Amino acid sequence: EYCTSELLTLAGKSAWKMCKSREGDEEYEVQHKIKPRHICLAVRQDEDLSQLLSQVTIAGGGVVKHVHNAVMKKKKEPVDSDEKASKKAKKDKKEKKDKKEKKSSK
Repeated sequence: EYCTSELLTLAGKSAWKMCKSREGDEEYEVQHKIKPRHICLAVRQDEDLSQLLSQVTIAGGGVVKHVHNAVMKKKKEPVDSDEKASKKAKKDKKEKKDKKEKKSSK
């Protein structure tokens, strides 16, 4: 009884969160249906239920989102404003030089 109550409570919260994120910030007075996806998310997010149901496959539940850190793109380090200015100055200089070469070649 306790496990069922815990599972339905967590699945209900999961269903409410998914519906809220889909419909925006507005509050809607609607009934949220608990689907296999919500049950799967509830089980995998709770440590005790996850351990209890570790060998169980929930049909139509999908998988919990997880991207390994090695696969994620690394963020570039922020460039100092001085470096940006010097790069822009070099680029401008090069463009002026290219324009002069084009004029002289005509």
